[in-house]
Amino acid sequence: MAQDIHTLHYSPEVQAFPKGLGNAVKYVGEGMANVVFSFPEAQDSMRDLLIRVPKDVTGDHEDIHKHWCENVYPLFEPRDLVPQYLVKIEGQDAILDRLRSELEAAETKGQRKSKMKGTKIKIDLRTAMLIHDMRPRNHDEILIEFKPKWLEQSPTAPKDAARCRNCAREAFRNNEKGTSDSILCPLRFMDRASEGSMARVKEFITKGLEIPSGSPAAITLENWLRENTLLPHLHDAQVSNDSTGVLEPKDQFKLGLAMTLRDCTCYVRFSRQGSSTDEVEARLGDLDLKDQTTKLDYWRDMELELHDQGYYLGKEKPQQKTDCLLS
Repeated sequence: MAQDIHTLHYSPEVQAFPKGLGNAVKYVGEGMANVVFSFPEAQDSMRDLLIRVPKDVTGDHEDIHKHWCENVYPLFEPRDLVPQYLVKIEGQDAILDRLRSELEAAETKGQRKSKMKGTKIKIDLRTAMLIHDMRPRNHDEILIEFKPKWLEQSPTAPKDAARCRNCAREAFRNNEKGTSDSILCPLRFMDRASEGSMARVKEFITKGLEIPSGSPAAITLENWLRENTLLPHLHDAQVSNDSTGVLEPKDQFKLGLAMTLRDCTCYVRFSRQGSSTDEVEARLGDLDLKDQTTKLDYWRDMELELHDQGYYLGKEKPQQKTDCLLS
């Protein structure tokens, strides 16, 4: 039986599928493992919810949510995380039919990326995830979305490294692709006393957005970048869970958690009219656990590549231009 509106709450347990979401669903986007939809007819506070459903290549959400509750949630204040709720969707045939039909319609309309075409929602679906919608709620709001990445140097980087781990990895990736894509050094997020670093960060994360320099929105963002507690907290959580690096990890599970924290997404939502930093809504999402048992060899091999091919020292060939804080 569906539960009443407003009763979803933080819980590691499966909750009943709520009322108030309406009959319509709308395709929002997808990754390799999940598809996300909105509820255009949702009522009241339910308007702030999206549904994330697994594809047929993915397991159910129970283990993912259990990890989030046991290992991620305790690291942060609730206000720092995108809220998520595990709900029972088994038996909700009408909703499931609409989700599948909407995904097919999105493909017909050309809304899906080519590499996603043909992938489908899991057939024997028991649970789904309802997540807090961080998109702008009206024309007055701005959403900035970015990956903070590695906020501290790799513990196994050379002591005389001219690049941080992220800049080294991005230079490697550019050479692989034969491109010279611009790279933001994530160490600059922590270099808050430097006007130069803050300017580079702001320019990179607002690319494609209309935020005029000196506007109330620009000033709000600049203040948040200098004063927020979220990114320093994320930095400390990354470091505390990986003190030895991927070559000889002290604790493989914690390494997986650290790598999860290094690949999360930060969502920052605020008013175009400007506001105090206390009124900025900033949350971390995309915190599904990285499977250290299957990823460890890849992480090790990448670290060795960055060492052996000179990417940490800036001596790779052909040489890539980067703007690392360490250089």
